[in-house]
Amino acid sequence: MIRGVRILNIMLAKGAGGLEAMALHAHKALESEGAAVTSIGAPGSWFAGAFDGDPDAYKPFTAWTAFDPSAPTRLRRMTEALAPQLVLAHGSRAASLALKAFAGRIPVAAVVHNFRARRDLAKADLAICVSQAVTEDVWIHFPHLRAVTVENFAPLSPGPGPTANEGPPRIGSIGRMHRNKGYDVLLEAAARLKARGLDFRLTLAGDGPELAALKTQAASLGLADIVAFPGWMDSPVNVLKTLDLFVLSSRVEPFGLVVIEAMAFGVPVVATDIDGPRSILAGGQLGSLVRAGNPDALAIAIAAALADPQGARATARVAQASALERYSLKAGGARLAAALGPVLKAG
Repeated sequence: MIRGVRILNIMLAKGAGGLEAMALHAHKALESEGAAVTSIGAPGSWFAGAFDGDPDAYKPFTAWTAFDPSAPTRLRRMTEALAPQLVLAHGSRAASLALKAFAGRIPVAAVVHNFRARRDLAKADLAICVSQAVTEDVWIHFPHLRAVTVENFAPLSPGPGPTANEGPPRIGSIGRMHRNKGYDVLLEAAARLKARGLDFRLTLAGDGPELAALKTQAASLGLADIVAFPGWMDSPVNVLKTLDLFVLSSRVEPFGLVVIEAMAFGVPVVATDIDGPRSILAGGQLGSLVRAGNPDALAIAIAAALADPQGARATARVAQASALERYSLKAGGARLAAALGPVLKAG
């Protein structure tokens, strides 16, 4: 359906996180479907580094400010020789630039990862939404916009799940250190577990604006000796292979890429009962769900999973099969290609 189609894949964020990872996954998935993909990103960004300097796969582009008036014209000129037939833009900033540069010239599909879509999204030819909840939000705010759900996907790494190890159980999470991720709630839950005499270790992997505050909170709660902050890791497997239990404590999570990565590796999951995780975990059939923002409920769910490791692992095996079937790069690429096909025909 998209074999041979020339696609620009635009991601302008400089940091590292789920949005940036999905832009990279989209590039790889579309290539596997036979498209000719060129990614555009900020020089020196994590996204740029993922292409190892390959000039055919990636081209740097600098937008001097978020509202750089010269950026649309410069982008068109820079990519003119590529003769793109479709633009796939990740995030509000990339979508805004792509629409200014290409709307009315070639189809623009905007990938919507959250509930904060900007007004200029209305000019897109297609909104690709990472969950049904995001799609419904787009329909409310942009009733005339074509919007489809294409759940996130990843080059998943099947793993053995928790293996017998000496020492206390290991709990962990991976993500951007932002208030929406609820790591402060997870630390409060950890403090409650420690107060009850439970021996464990906690790993919070990632980077972001709340990192310093979270380290301070961990120390103030008396957790400094059992909590590790290893920073951002390009491969989640580096963390997942050390865990007995993965915990997602987010307040807001339209999807939850790390949840499917943990499931695929065979690690039991406890997550907050919000849009993305609720769907991924089939309403609690593939992992435990707890009320968001509630450290007591989170502590109870963690303790229950650790108290029944055999039961948690049995659920994790079922969850692993589900993740590998639904969220692999191959499955995701097929969904993405199918969503883009009608836009190409209309264009």
